[in-house]
Amino acid sequence: LDYERRETIWYSTVKEAIVRGNSTRNEIIHKDPNVTDITSIAYDWAGQNVFFIEGSERSRIGVASRKGTVSKILMTFGISRARFLQVHPTVGLLVYTTYSGSQYEIQMADMDGENRVTLYTLSAEPLGLAVDTATN
Repeated sequence: LDYERRETIWYSTVKEAIVRGNSTRNEIIHKDPNVTDITSIAYDWAGQNVFFIEGSERSRIGVASRKGTVSKILMTFGISRARFLQVHPTVGLLVYTTYSGSQYEIQMADMDGENRVTLYTLSAEPLGLAVDTATN
């Protein structure tokens, strides 16, 4: 949700694209035939970028500008799969979950995909993720 512009940002399975819009209009901001099956998106309100996880066949985290002019893949996970994604724009971090077999992890990285760190290793799958941006 972009509060300032009163727009919602979502992934449309019909259009196979990331879309932004409000009650009167909507616009595709990211559609790439090489990027399919978006499973999670998070909006960076400070940098006006949309981060996304491409899910089932490939597991990658990418970013697209809110205006749709730029997009790129930041991270590829190989046999691990990324699932949930959040951004912490004020400190420049991505926080996301991954899983491989029976091992689940909560990881973080800089918003350019560098400096990946595992925060927690879990035996059970986390079913969501939130970042407390107010208290860091």
